[in-house]
Amino acid sequence: MRKQKILIATCLPIILSSFASSSLANKSENNLILDTVTVIGTEDRRKEIAGSATIVSKEKLEKHQYTDINRALKEVTGVQIQEEDGYGLRPNVAIRGGRSNRSADITLMEDGILAAPAPYAAPSAYYFPNMDRMESIEVIKGSGSVKYGPRTTNGILNLVTKAIPLENSAKIIAEAGNNKTYRYGVTTGTSTDNIGLMLNAFNRETEGFKKTDFTTRGTGYDTKDILGKLRLVSDKDFYQEFELKFGTYDEVSNETYLGLTDVDFNNKPNRRYGASQLDKMDVAANQVALSHLFEINPDMVVNTTIYNRAMERSWYKLESVRIGSVSRSIGAIFSNQSANQAYIDAIKSGNTTGGTFGIRDGAREYLSRGIQSNLAYNYNISDIANKLEFGVRLHRDEEDRFQRDDRFDMVNGVANIVSTGAPGSGGNQISSAKAISTFLNNEISWNKWVVNPGVRFEKINLKSQNFGTVDPSRTGTNLVAFENEINVLIPGVGVTYQLNDYVSLVGGVHKGFAPPSIPNSATSASFTDEEKSINYELGTRFAKNNWIGEIFTFLTDYENLLGRETAASGGSSTGDAFNGGKVKVSGLETVLQYDVAQILGFSKAYNIPLSATYTYTNAKFQSSFVSSFDEWGAVQKGFELPYIAQDQLYLAAEFNTDQWGFSVGAKHTGDMRSVAGKGAIPAENLIKSHWVFDAAAEYDVTKNVTAYTKVENLLDETYISSRRPSGVRPGLPLSIMFGVKLEF
Repeated sequence: MRKQKILIATCLPIILSSFASSSLANKSENNLILDTVTVIGTEDRRKEIAGSATIVSKEKLEKHQYTDINRALKEVTGVQIQEEDGYGLRPNVAIRGGRSNRSADITLMEDGILAAPAPYAAPSAYYFPNMDRMESIEVIKGSGSVKYGPRTTNGILNLVTKAIPLENSAKIIAEAGNNKTYRYGVTTGTSTDNIGLMLNAFNRETEGFKKTDFTTRGTGYDTKDILGKLRLVSDKDFYQEFELKFGTYDEVSNETYLGLTDVDFNNKPNRRYGASQLDKMDVAANQVALSHLFEINPDMVVNTTIYNRAMERSWYKLESVRIGSVSRSIGAIFSNQSANQAYIDAIKSGNTTGGTFGIRDGAREYLSRGIQSNLAYNYNISDIANKLEFGVRLHRDEEDRFQRDDRFDMVNGVANIVSTGAPGSGGNQISSAKAISTFLNNEISWNKWVVNPGVRFEKINLKSQNFGTVDPSRTGTNLVAFENEINVLIPGVGVTYQLNDYVSLVGGVHKGFAPPSIPNSATSASFTDEEKSINYELGTRFAKNNWIGEIFTFLTDYENLLGRETAASGGSSTGDAFNGGKVKVSGLETVLQYDVAQILGFSKAYNIPLSATYTYTNAKFQSSFVSSFDEWGAVQKGFELPYIAQDQLYLAAEFNTDQWGFSVGAKHTGDMRSVAGKGAIPAENLIKSHWVFDAAAEYDVTKNVTAYTKVENLLDETYISSRRPSGVRPGLPLSIMFGVKLEF
């Protein structure tokens, strides 16, 4: 196990010696300071952004006690979610028609820092930041994406961690529910004029809701997450902040890539085949970041962060089935069930011989480190207000695959290992990336206009070293190496016009970009081309009395869409990428909120907000081609992209008083296809439309004690959440949690 260490202890005496009295609370109002750690900042700031932007607030996360990012994002327009395990451990998040698989097509950040394990070399987020540490969630979908990169096509997801409190505080949470599910943790911290501390530690565990054939072994998980922050403040001459952030995450989850046939799902949706009984994921992730914020004057702030993220995981899971001399991946088996019935019968059998099953230890190590510095400067030219932002980031990341393949049989329903593969026999490759990126953005405010032009430059060097499966020492005997360098300029502009006190008009256009994928198989010919698109949006925001709403239309015009064949996508796990050519994605996003308390005659002590969000997405290929990528296949012009629901609707109602509150929400997801096509969706490719209801309630027992309950899938709806990785997968059934919060 590779250990990544950053030593800072020797620096602390020097830092501490510079500190004098200051007022941190006063600085919290400075938007320049706030903008250095967030994407949007505040609700007022969101309304000024030249493009579509959403905040899932601290209050909302607190009310619902979300542990699943899929549910936390359910009301955000333009966001597509593909559930996988039912608990959100490995989310598949897409924005505006991008590919959802492993959230690889969005720029994923935590506190403004790239958060995917290897954002350039291997962007698939097998680790996703834990919701227990989050204070809010920010989503940007328009031209504002240019500022962050490297992926500017579909949008930005920034997860904002819990802040250091301005005074002494402590919160203890404990909850329990069905399927032996438990969650408990503490958040505590304090601040003086010169120093602030925060510690957040949580544990979650469950036995799981699926039942595995032939065994009583649980199908759930056990996670532990720790986040700490130390901040030192000085304004002896100039206001400065030094903040050290560290975090660790450990996970053991008994999850599998093996799904069910349609027949078995219809009979027993929460069944798991016994051949997956050894499947287990082990994850260890850690991060450290040291930031320095320097307020040169009230109109100029510089924030610099050095960051290091490391992750290692081992996913020991069923990979293939062998009958005679013919071995097939479980992805290939379930993509054509009728032609592979013998293999499916073997999977369901409790007795096999000859090393029927191949199980892969998907051991990988990830590293992501760098330094980024951003400058924000407010200045005026006559009566025109300007906010200039300039940033630079030096970044390096790496994915190291050193996997092995074992074989086992089932004997009276019990898995029996018959051979252990050599290290590297299931994959032996290093993919790496180095990137230098800069951006320049200038927000111009004049009269009723806000114009926000920006440009980003990325210089990216990608390398792949595939040592083959018979060279565990990596001598290079069978080395297949690739190298590619990309230089790209990414412009964009957003415009906001304040039509009157209640209505604003918003528009924008920007270039979409994603780095080319690194080939992961020794037989892959070369790198794919980079992903390119032009992205347009036009919309309006309005707010009057108790009404709040927005309407946005968007068009993503791809010159080249990228796809990648992975085990997670139900493929053969080569990891090879494919050029999808021209694609157009268009859509409509609407939000409407209204508080009916006053109309119903309730006093101001009551709050009864109603809300509705709707997303329409139309995503189609614009050319015909033949692809070996299972999700696409032989594509004809006009084929719809897979795993994109045309219609998504979310309805919610709340009833709140000073002492208690209740909320209920319902998410409708329309029909989706699992393979590209048009017309009626074949039954074997259909993910049928469904409604899922959730509810939450809380009651302040005393000033310091709150009791709450949350119910997910209130009506216990049985539905297909996905047909990938390999077979039908159920959504989370009825889940009930009871909890208590103690605040001091």
